[in-house]
Amino acid sequence: MAFIVRRARLTDSGFLSHAIGDLQAAHASVMPELFKPTAEPYLQERLLSLLSNPAAQIFVADADGHAAGFAHFWIVNEPEGENNFPNTKVFISYVYVRAECRCNGIGRALLEEAQHLAKELSISSVELNVMAFNSAAINFFKKCGFTSLREVLFRKVESI
Repeated sequence: MAFIVRRARLTDSGFLSHAIGDLQAAHASVMPELFKPTAEPYLQERLLSLLSNPAAQIFVADADGHAAGFAHFWIVNEPEGENNFPNTKVFISYVYVRAECRCNGIGRALLEEAQHLAKELSISSVELNVMAFNSAAINFFKKCGFTSLREVLFRKVESI
């Protein structure tokens, strides 16, 4: 499957809304106590705000003239703290590839955009969060060179 990766445009708002809805529904089906079943859509006004924000970077993969996937990155500046040095990183907020387009290199190419962006901005790390239940995504990210940096443990409080 031939595809190109490009920066998002206002005309992508419908696809982005659909993709975010798919991601949100998948997470809500497994952990409804944490995830709402629907997400705020990428309306053109919201997308325009994101596209004009230099800290937000959104890329879309087109295959055969149609949006097949996207990635949303943030440039995050963490200040120096009591125990840590200041740090700037590219944080991957979303990566999505339509089910029928998976296993064609699109997800990997979108992740490579984060690496290119980091190099271009002289940023030394790219990070993302992934839910422990999403073993397919964990395996994919590891195949793309990501390693575990930290674990966040969760314990539900029983009702009193």
